[in-house]
Amino acid sequence: MQRQEAGGNAANAEARPSQPDTGMHRVRHDRRTPLWILAALAAVVAMYLARDLLIPIAVAIVAYLLIHPAMRPLERAGLPQTAAAAVVIVVLAGLLAAGTYYLTAPVSEWIERIPTIADQVQEKLRVVRRPVEQMQRASEQVEKATRVSAENGMAVTIRPPSLLERLVGGLQSTMVKAGIVLVILYFLLATGDTFKLKVVRVLPRLQEKKRAVAILGDVERQVSRFLVTQTAINAGLGVAIAVALWLIGVPNAALWGLIAAILNFVPFFGFVIGIGTVGTVALLSFEAITHVLAAPAAYAAIKMVEGNFLSPLILGHRLTLNPLVLILSLLFWGWLWGPAGAILAVPILVIVKTLCDHIEGMATLGEFIGD
Repeated sequence: MQRQEAGGNAANAEARPSQPDTGMHRVRHDRRTPLWILAALAAVVAMYLARDLLIPIAVAIVAYLLIHPAMRPLERAGLPQTAAAAVVIVVLAGLLAAGTYYLTAPVSEWIERIPTIADQVQEKLRVVRRPVEQMQRASEQVEKATRVSAENGMAVTIRPPSLLERLVGGLQSTMVKAGIVLVILYFLLATGDTFKLKVVRVLPRLQEKKRAVAILGDVERQVSRFLVTQTAINAGLGVAIAVALWLIGVPNAALWGLIAAILNFVPFFGFVIGIGTVGTVALLSFEAITHVLAAPAAYAAIKMVEGNFLSPLILGHRLTLNPLVLILSLLFWGWLWGPAGAILAVPILVIVKTLCDHIEGMATLGEFIGD
């Protein structure tokens, strides 16, 4: 009997499913966490070191999602995909060249005025000049008190590059990057569908292939719709601000309207930079305080109408973003890639949110990113 009971207990022990070892699972999970942190830090460092390569690629991908809908009418007209992509690139390059040509004169004019803008602003702000001058005198006295004399040494002065030299160098670098973006964009437009099909072919199961095709198509449609709509809204905002500034009498109103449209891709911070720029231009251009205040007031009024009524009405709430996540994304990408990163922050966040909404394991992250 004892042997039978022992045998039965052994059989029951073998038949009983083994309980998961939560302690070992927790230890393994804790061991993986530092690896994920190290991998994330390595990815950030790699993106920073390779920013000259990655920024044109990221701009080209965002431009592809923005411009790809324009190829459909050309393809319906019978043009092959490569020819339609070439037509789009030629038109885009022509628009960029025309815009650069017509804006060269006003930009050069304001660049020449940059060295004297500070003095002009101080002259305009007579009310606060006296406290500022007192602070400058105190600073000079402190500097003289802490200065170390070097009578026996030889002073060597290294002349830094002038502002014009730096701007010319920056313009050359920007033109080279723009050419790289156009080349990458052409190949994306010409072979974008083929690339997606190759990605789908890598998946082993037919069900996964169908699901991947549906996800990629839906993500591309939603992100393209958002980017096209947002670009149209920004263009309308720029035109409205340019017309308002022209009616007020602000010089080079078209230039400031274009800058306002570009800055509107950078939420919060773009508005602050734009209204500060317009206010400074108005301060330098007008004597009457009413005209000086009218320009930034018009800018703020148009932006309030766009931000509070027009954009929510057109975009709806499908792709709204969490304001805190949006600010953190702007700070991160602006720190990582500079002004280009700040402009790309919103499109990148929209792409990430749309992907998270279509992937079951990342739905929680998509819900957190959304508003």
